[in-house]
Amino acid sequence: MRFTWSNALYVLPPLLLAWVLRLNVRRPFLGHSLLLWLSRRNRPAVLPVLIPGVLEALGILCVCAALLNPVIPVAERTVENRGLNLALVVDLSSSMEMPVTGGHTSPTGRQETRLDAVKSAIVNFIRHRKGDRIGVVVFSNNAYVVTPPTLDYRYVENYVEMINDRTLSDEGMTAIGEGLLTARDLLLRGSGAGDRRGNVIVLLTDGENNTGRPVDLALSELRLRGIKTYFIGVEVELGTTVENQGFNDAPMLVAGVKATGGQYFDARNARQLGLAYQTIDSLEKTQFRTTEKLHDVPVFAPFAVAALVSLAVAQLLRTAPYFRELS
Repeated sequence: MRFTWSNALYVLPPLLLAWVLRLNVRRPFLGHSLLLWLSRRNRPAVLPVLIPGVLEALGILCVCAALLNPVIPVAERTVENRGLNLALVVDLSSSMEMPVTGGHTSPTGRQETRLDAVKSAIVNFIRHRKGDRIGVVVFSNNAYVVTPPTLDYRYVENYVEMINDRTLSDEGMTAIGEGLLTARDLLLRGSGAGDRRGNVIVLLTDGENNTGRPVDLALSELRLRGIKTYFIGVEVELGTTVENQGFNDAPMLVAGVKATGGQYFDARNARQLGLAYQTIDSLEKTQFRTTEKLHDVPVFAPFAVAALVSLAVAQLLRTAPYFRELS
């Protein structure tokens, strides 16, 4: 637990006020010559007499703690939600560094690349999600999990923003099959052995595959597992046949995606992207439980309630003769 010590100045006035009121309270007493004689024989107060004073002190301490605005820096809570388990599979091969035809040019002269267009589509996609768990997988020669499925969209978006052409600088080939199969494993681990509905893969690539396990094999595996796959492409040549290892061309990739129940959308077409969001939103959701991290959770309320109860009970006890000191 962490206290905001800058609020310490707010604690001093209540303490000073309590001290002044305590000094100004005049307790009734009996004036008699026998008081001196009785004071020498007066025994210490019994325990019940001390209870109101202890409660008052405890209440004042709780008031001070509440005014210091205590917070828990990091807390976790379990959230039960209904949504989709989404895995974004992002191509980081060397072909994604190519400038986009008709793309934007920065003031420094840098042209928008295919990767820039894909990242923009991902960020826009994340901001349209609500209640879905999102994980990110990147691939080139091999596939890597960047973020596991989570509801923390800010966390996912920050990692996506950090992805650039140097993330997998030691690689350069395109293994779409590896990316899809890694995403499959990620989703199945997250959904457990129960209900596996709502598992969806969103593939973002230019459609050129040239290494790794065959893409048609990966798509067949996804179809058997009931995992719908959506293909959001950038400058995909649907009418061109390119001979690759185990996979022929982009049209076959689109056909394989449709066989899983998914569709193809153009990353640079705003209308198609909007249609993609609507299509994915209409999918059947699944029930899942996840752990959510919260930062700087305020916890002043328990201290305030404890102060109120302690002071109220102390004043109530002082009305009873049993808790009053007679001397």
